[in-house]
Amino acid sequence: MSKLTFLYLALILSINLFADCNFEKNECPVKEEFNQFILKEFKGRLAAPMKDPVDGLKYLEIEEAVKYIGNDAYVFIDNRPADYVKDCSIKGAVNYLFGVPTTSDNTLTKEITKGLADKGKTLIFYCNSAKCYRSLNAAIQTYAWGIPKEKILWFGKGIAGIVQNTEFSKYLNGDRCSEYKK
Repeated sequence: MSKLTFLYLALILSINLFADCNFEKNECPVKEEFNQFILKEFKGRLAAPMKDPVDGLKYLEIEEAVKYIGNDAYVFIDNRPADYVKDCSIKGAVNYLFGVPTTSDNTLTKEITKGLADKGKTLIFYCNSAKCYRSLNAAIQTYAWGIPKEKILWFGKGIAGIVQNTEFSKYLNGDRCSEYKK
């Protein structure tokens, strides 16, 4: 086998290993401690670890996340149902529902994430809190769709994290934000 053929095969294999994410079989390139959170359906109320779920796919702390609110280079993507978004959301966020890849009512798609990334946006995924798997699954699925890790951030503490820090409440919209102090 020529060196060029070997390199080509290695490239194809690495694309398949890291760009394809099979949630049904738990075959995602996530760190081991996240495997129980990459689910076909929501189970339990455990909180996901507050750290990078995939090497190079960054977890955001609250203090860092709020710095990006209002910055045109970033887009906050709320992965919760519209009722929750109406109750309380991050100012300027867009709402694209995402549960797990097999959920038929997902509105977040590969085309949407690619379109945003092609416009130079970095995508910040969030939901209620670390007990909500929506944003974690959306961030990992977006990576699986081929969006570079540098363009994906996961804000795991989500709405509850901001609500608990009253100094950051100015970054929220909604009349029921106080109900998210969980």
